[in-house]
Amino acid sequence: MEPPNSQSILINPVILSNMFSYLDTHCVKSFRAISTTWNAIGATVLGTRTIFPMEDFQKNFATPEEIQKINPALVKRISLRDTRLSFYNPFTSVTSSWWRHIREIRLIMIPEVWPGFVEILMADGLPNLVRLALTKSYHDHTYINFRPVSLINLKVFEFYQIRDVEMHNVNINLQTIIDSAPNLKSLKIHGYFFPDLGKYGKILKNLEWHAVSIFGARIQSLEPLHPFLSQVSPTLEHLSLGIKFTLHYKKPDQLPITAIPPFPRLKSFQNLASDVFQIDVDFKNFPKLITLSQQPFRLTRELVQLDVDRNRPVESGIRHEGITKLQVGNICDLIMVSLAPVKFPSVTQLTLEILPQDAGRNIYSNAEYLEESIYIAEIIETCASWKLLTHLDIVLLIYEPRLSNVVEALHSSLDVNSGLTELKIVCRGDYFEPDDEISKQRTVFDDLPCDGGKLFEFISNCGALKRLTFQGIWWKPTSMVRIMDFLANRKSSLPIVIFE
Repeated sequence: MEPPNSQSILINPVILSNMFSYLDTHCVKSFRAISTTWNAIGATVLGTRTIFPMEDFQKNFATPEEIQKINPALVKRISLRDTRLSFYNPFTSVTSSWWRHIREIRLIMIPEVWPGFVEILMADGLPNLVRLALTKSYHDHTYINFRPVSLINLKVFEFYQIRDVEMHNVNINLQTIIDSAPNLKSLKIHGYFFPDLGKYGKILKNLEWHAVSIFGARIQSLEPLHPFLSQVSPTLEHLSLGIKFTLHYKKPDQLPITAIPPFPRLKSFQNLASDVFQIDVDFKNFPKLITLSQQPFRLTRELVQLDVDRNRPVESGIRHEGITKLQVGNICDLIMVSLAPVKFPSVTQLTLEILPQDAGRNIYSNAEYLEESIYIAEIIETCASWKLLTHLDIVLLIYEPRLSNVVEALHSSLDVNSGLTELKIVCRGDYFEPDDEISKQRTVFDDLPCDGGKLFEFISNCGALKRLTFQGIWWKPTSMVRIMDFLANRKSSLPIVIFE
């Protein structure tokens, strides 16, 4: 029991206030995450320190008077995610000295807030701003233009266009912000916006550009992408291309994109629409590439038949010995990486994201599904035997292949000569849109024999592994009981088997 005169620190506001003040002052690096979370707990007074929630401004207790009491040095980040702000606009109630400490702002571009934000920008009121994220999500008024300002410390700029909202002269506003940031290192654009980076393009290190697709809408022309990429290609180190984001849409104006400029310094390339951006990654254009991720945008069968055309020859392509981390996600790419001679002979970490084309839409016959499962089994068996490969992740997105197919394909590859140390078999149910019922359930089921013999044999054959992980799989209760008994009584402690 606690002594009667003692008081728990959890109910003593003075002790809590002093503790976090000490952490802020003396242990900034180690406890930054803790103090940030603490400052977002709620609007209350702990000792002499005001704790204020910076995640949202729509709370009724966030009055201008309370904001003025805040020590500006404690506030680093502002996130304005709600559009119901008619009763309160934070950009008109705070002194300019208060804003000078802000390092990160995230806001939705709405008429109630944008003019006040622009006014602070034009007054050079954000000299320490490091990250700015803007979202255009509603059809609303045209935005006023403004002259370039001083954003010398801005390193990261993000823009998100939600659905097909009109841009009007939003592009001009965004361009002005980019022109005002001479030290911009990272640019993320999810929308139809191709900025002119000018001389600043030579210092950009990270670029994420995703087109926006809406239900039933046409993806606009991607032709301006090439000159945009040409501006940043000399110095860019990390590139992500993709499309956001629907299962049903009309054919793009131009399809596909097959050429982009060389990237002499690029270290990682994430192609999340490899059936649209059909870019051959060869050593000549990507001499320093280490990490490659290629996944399909899932074009419908009527538009592009890349994944179902079995008569089209697939070649392994030009070797690229620099890539050590590889992720691929459609049948053509899977076949390509498994062919001899191996296109990426130095890969140590491989992720195979296995998704049958248009799975769940009943466009395949049983024979076609069987044929695809055979292809996948052969691919898994081949890739698992790569001599330099140490980490293999197999991600099953829906229905096929079955767990038994994967286990059988791996069984003959995981011998003592295999270099694999970690193997992970993952089920992800998020292939469909978030509102789809299918995405809310696990999609890969335990179809192994009830006696567990095949799985026991498989685990026993993985003795060279240090870690074996099964994630997101529906196991039969009888299977789990037998597996637990088997693991408890086996002679070897390797591999460590994890069920998530």
